[in-house]
This record gives sequence, structure tokens and C-alpha cells, in this order.
Amino acid sequence: MLVFCLLAIATNGQETQLRPLNIGDAAPPLRMRAWLKGTPIHGFERDRVYIVEFWATWCGPCIAAMPHLSQVAAKYKRAVTVIGVDVMEKTPAMNSLRAFVDSMGSAMNYSVAAEDSTFMTTTWLNASGEAGIPVSFVVNQEGRVAWIGHPNSLDKVLPGLLNDSLNIEKASVDRKLNKRWEALDDSAGDELRYYKADLEKRAPEKSDSFLLRRVNEIVENEPDLKYAPNVAACTFNLLLKTDPQKAYEYGKVFMVTSTYRTPPYYIIFNNVKSYSRNTEATAPDL
Repeated sequence: MLVFCLLAIATNGQETQLRPLNIGDAAPPLRMRAWLKGTPIHGFERDRVYIVEFWATWCGPCIAAMPHLSQVAAKYKRAVTVIGVDVMEKTPAMNSLRAFVDSMGSAMNYSVAAEDSTFMTTTWLNASGEAGIPVSFVVNQEGRVAWIGHPNSLDKVLPGLLNDSLNIEKASVDRKLNKRWEALDDSAGDELRYYKADLEKRAPEKSDSFLLRRVNEIVENEPDLKYAPNVAACTFNLLLKTDPQKAYEYGKVFMVTSTYRTPPYYIIFNNVKSYSRNTEATAPDL
């Protein structure tokens, strides 16, 4: 299960336009406030692969991914360097950051640093359009970004990169298509949330049926959105309330259908949990 913490993307009042960062582009420079663990890395050496991993102390999924990153660092230590970059901290006191890193021990067994101001957030995360952490950027032996994604998927990527079978150009095209897919899903999700709020004011007794009709219209217009996370969350929730058998059939397909990301299983779990809780709360006493 791949879980992310969403970030509030901020420009801090800067008017300059970001240079987009995509797979295949030269990796931006590293600029750190301080190194908290391991050997400081000041640049990318040729013929070595680097994983630049973004995390924060407040991000549960980031902490959960750290042991796996340590395993990756140990497994590929002859060819790969892992760098953990702390970003977006609300209270960036160095003492507290060092204490956190020390408390992780061997579960965080790679080089770790804190970003300098917002440089890394701006030139890596914002420039690439990544809105959540943890996220890993893999930099190849030529200093180019070869892959961007959740750290739990690194084992699928590194072998191909190290044996030169990874097609960076294809990966770049695929990512651009996935970003368009994600933008469509985000837009549909926003539309459905606003529509739901309006229906609940005007016609609460018909809101579920009207909203499901709108979901079907969106999917008819953009079939690729049928199992995309935002549309899927709304669809499954509505089917649970209106036709549990259809919800079951839809959920089975959703759980094995990848869209612009691996199926976020928590959508199913959270909706079932919420539906069960609401059902129990409204059940009559016997």
C-alpha cells in the first residue's frame, strides 16, 4: 500500500516561474542547511546512482518507509547512495531534527540532511509537480533524473537502472501522461465535492442518486477516470449506500486496477469502516 502525506505547495511570494523538472532532465543541485547523519553529499558523481528522498518528522508514511530505504541503501551500497532530505517542517529546530534522526537508529541508516530554506522543496518537489511525501527521485549515473515515485517501489526500478535496461525517455513520456491523468482526476474530485455540498443544501434526499448520475457522466466523458482515486472514492462511497452488491463488484476491480498510481487500497478500507460505523449508529435497538 502506497500512502502519501499531501503538501501545501507554497511559492513564498516568488514571482519567478519554476523550471519544470521531469524524468530525463538534469538533476537540480543539492543545497542543505545541515547534515544530520552519514557522509555529507555535495554533488552527484558520475557512474554512481543517487536516491534523493523527501520526508518530514510529521509524516507517518515517510517514517514507515524509512526501514525499507535502509534496506535499499544496504543492498545497493556499492552502486547507490541514499539521501534523506527533511522538508516542510513547522518547527525546524535543528536539535529536534537531530533527536528524531538519532531516535530512528538503524531504521534510518543512510545520509540524512535538512534542506536550506525552501530550496530543495522549490527546485525538486514544486518543479516536478509532486504534491506529497514520501517521494524519491532517482538520479542516474549521468546526473539525470531517471525516476520519480514512492520509495516502496524502488526495488522495481533500481535493477533496470543498474543494468541499463530502464528506458528513461519512455518513463518521461509515461509520467507526463500520468500527470495529465492525475490533473483530470483532481479536477473531477473537486467538482464532485462542490456538487455534493450544493445538493445537500437543495435536495438532500436525492443527493446520492444525483451525485452518482454526475459521476457516471464524468466517466462517460473520460473513461480513464472510472477507477482513478478521487472518482473511485466517490463512486464506491455512493454504491455502498445505494447498492452494496455493485459496490462489492466495483471494489474488486478497483483493487487490482492501476491508474496514474498504484490502487490506494485505503479508499476501500476507510469507506467500508465509515459505512459500517454509520450503519451501526442508525440501526434500531432490538
